[in-house]
Amino acid sequence: MLSPAKINWTLQILGRRADGFHELRSWFLALDWGDDLQFHPDPTLSQSTLDIHGPRAAGIPVDG
Repeated sequence: MLSPAKINWTLQILGRRADGFHELRSWFLALDWGDDLQFHPDPTLSQSTLDIHGPRAAGIPVDG
């Protein structure tokens, strides 16, 4: 599954909404490339886990 990349030229956080999320204003450029994401469920695990693999995966936190 391709996760398309974008470049944010501007990103403003305008305020918190009643539902707890923030209103954003952004001006961005969508790109024709991105990351290839693959999901593989492990039926032997009783809870969800996350493993990240790739050339720049080292140091990316996978905890809560």
